[in-house]
Amino acid sequence: MTVQWRGDESITVGGHADLDAVLDAIERDTPPDRPVLVSVIHPMGNCLTIGLGGSLSVLTSVPADGNPPYFTSLGDVARGEPGAEESVVFFYHDHWSEFSRYQCLVPAIARKAMRDFFQTGELPQWLHWEEE
Repeated sequence: MTVQWRGDESITVGGHADLDAVLDAIERDTPPDRPVLVSVIHPMGNCLTIGLGGSLSVLTSVPADGNPPYFTSLGDVARGEPGAEESVVFFYHDHWSEFSRYQCLVPAIARKAMRDFFQTGELPQWLHWEEE
């Protein structure tokens, strides 16, 4: 399993503990005003990207072949609720990526989903997803 962040940095991890340690280190080194997106590429080729370093997180997926459908997490704020369309930004490969608040998750939930993805290579079905 490969973990990539900041464009040119990557590392191979072999287990859940390694993944958690790498994500913890990246989060610890991330300035609070520049939350970062980190991609985890499963040996099957599927990629799940997680937002780290902020008070909220987000998940996005790209299948192994790189072609749609792409999916983004849905959080605990529904569309139409106050604040649902507010922007949340993460730094990804030299530019900001913007998401709506309704797509954001509590970081602990995003990390649990990432651990499930690590094990199966598939999007966790217990989480709600939006096709992009």
